[in-house]
Amino acid sequence: MILLGCSNSDVISFRSGEMTHEFIRNQALIKKKLPFELYPQAKITGFVENEDNQSASYLIATTNDDISKVENFYLDSLKQNQWTIESNSDIDGIVSISCHKNVTDANIMISKSNSKTNINISFTNNQSPKSPSNNDDINNPLDSTD
Repeated sequence: MILLGCSNSDVISFRSGEMTHEFIRNQALIKKKLPFELYPQAKITGFVENEDNQSASYLIATTNDDISKVENFYLDSLKQNQWTIESNSDIDGIVSISCHKNVTDANIMISKSNSKTNINISFTNNQSPKSPSNNDDINNPLDSTD
């Protein structure tokens, strides 16, 4: 395994194998990279970006606000900005919102820890937009009706 690294005051990056990782410390720069608005009262506590064929990013933030307030903010904001919400679930106090828009897939997980509400956002920019295919069976060589 080869590990290379470089940094400036805002970004620390390193390459491991086939993947480049960037740790960004500048909050304004992080907010520009998000595909949608960050919850206004949230404080970013971590952000990692992998830049390869698929750009995957992960954000961790906290707020003192209630889970339902954060969830409602994201549901309203996503709908207003034409995101398609694939699922919205609440299992054992952990809210998960999966959504996509154009070439971006995202998941927002909201949970409670002591007096803080945690917001975990992951998003991936894919090479091509999501579109349903009617030829899935034809294109899958492992699916045979012979």
